[in-house]
Amino acid sequence: MKQRSGFLFRAALGPAAVTAMIMSVIVCMVGIAYPDQQAITRDKKLVTLHDDGTWEYASAATPAEETYAQMSAEEFRATKPTTPILMRVWGKLDDYYNYEFGTADKVAWSIRVSDYKGSALGHGYLKKDTDAGKQVFNILRDGKEHKMVVEINCLPRAENGSVFVISSVKALDRWK
Repeated sequence: MKQRSGFLFRAALGPAAVTAMIMSVIVCMVGIAYPDQQAITRDKKLVTLHDDGTWEYASAATPAEETYAQMSAEEFRATKPTTPILMRVWGKLDDYYNYEFGTADKVAWSIRVSDYKGSALGHGYLKKDTDAGKQVFNILRDGKEHKMVVEINCLPRAENGSVFVISSVKALDRWK
């Protein structure tokens, strides 16, 4: 086991700093460390524990937040992007077909989508006859919410930003 001592403090003491100190102490006591291990605290601070025993924290509005989505649910609905946007979401099979997808029930699965925080994003539609459509159905048919990494976009001239195409599925039941 490698003993660690002498921490370099890079921030004023606050809730996130205390969390980082606790993480550092646990690593020192147990003797296990993972390079650049990260955690988000309750006060939305991103804490990074470096392999050398140093740590730092930043607001969760830094690039770590952006890894969960290229834009917020609110921005997506407001801007109605027509190019695919990567999102980490919760998905659940649904029976809602409306607006541009009002008659799509024969060819597409309706999936109720929430962002990674659980805030409603809208309904995504995925073609049933594709490999991705079949895989997603096999996972979501249990009626529960599942983690998904998807690319979504609105149709050109979309009436509403809360209904969209799921253009690709990058991961099922996980966010990485």
